[in-house]
Amino acid sequence: EETVEIWDDGKVTPFEYPAKILSDQCTGTAPLPLSKNISMVCLPQWNMFDEKHCIGLKYLNVSYYLRKYSTQKNGNRTIVSMESTPEKNRLIQWLHWNGTACNNAVSSVLIKFIVHDGLLEDVAISVHYVNTTKQNCFQQFYRFEAIFVGISPPSNAVEIVKPMGYEMGQTIRTDSISINTTFSIPYGMECDNRKQQINIRFGIQINTACRLRFIL
Repeated sequence: EETVEIWDDGKVTPFEYPAKILSDQCTGTAPLPLSKNISMVCLPQWNMFDEKHCIGLKYLNVSYYLRKYSTQKNGNRTIVSMESTPEKNRLIQWLHWNGTACNNAVSSVLIKFIVHDGLLEDVAISVHYVNTTKQNCFQQFYRFEAIFVGISPPSNAVEIVKPMGYEMGQTIRTDSISINTTFSIPYGMECDNRKQQINIRFGIQINTACRLRFIL
């Protein structure tokens, strides 16, 4: 299976995102398959809340995503650079430890890959940050989403008809009349916690887990 890769001065390695294995915690990693939409929520594994773990959880640092993405097909390779710094873009905030908190930790990231003929054409990244403290580190979830959008080759058609229904990555709604009603499912520690819900998006695989409580 083809995967998204990272290009580093001629060295190529698979791009990996955090993954759940046996619990809600981000205990493992997985290579990102090319053209497979993914949505995943997990809880960063804080064995101890200190500077070492703050810096060591590399996927909490936005720099982990500002890299050179690459794909190869039939001997051809494309490289799309997302490298940048806070000095060049005020929206970029580096992760840092201030003595008591892990500041500017990535809480959610959405990467949109534009693909043409099996090769990357462009990449767009959206990131949300949070300041993680000792009080909230075991409740602060991390969310990763990857969306692949294919570019069709040009044709001689003079009219483009937009298909009815959802577009890739669009939030699914449960009421066609109300624009504020979205289809969501629980994630986190408790299934009945309405504050911990994730919206279902069209064409994106979503895996979540929560704990049900039964009163007998």
